[in-house]
Amino acid sequence: MDFLKKIQNLPLKRRKIILWITVAVLGIILIFLYIRITAKRLQEMEAIKLPFIKEELEKFSEKESGEEKLEEDSLDSPPLFEMSPETKKDLEKLLEDALKELQESETK
Repeated sequence: MDFLKKIQNLPLKRRKIILWITVAVLGIILIFLYIRITAKRLQEMEAIKLPFIKEELEKFSEKESGEEKLEEDSLDSPPLFEMSPETKKDLEKLLEDALKELQESETK
């Protein structure tokens, strides 16, 4: 505690210098520890996860190629549902009416 009293009795300028030097030293130590711990964890992850990631990438590429095949097949396949002729006529009439209204609003 005698050490703290000596620092407290120093002028303000010297106390600030001591404070900032202490903060800088602690910051450098923490950054150094962070880098070492992060590097160690990354090395562990590479050893553990890389084979897993490669397998996942292969599965993903297989899925993509499968999806492309599905899309190509879906172009030739019949529609998912059939519309009744009445519904088809109603939709065509609605489309014609909408087009007429659009043309009329453009001419005005």
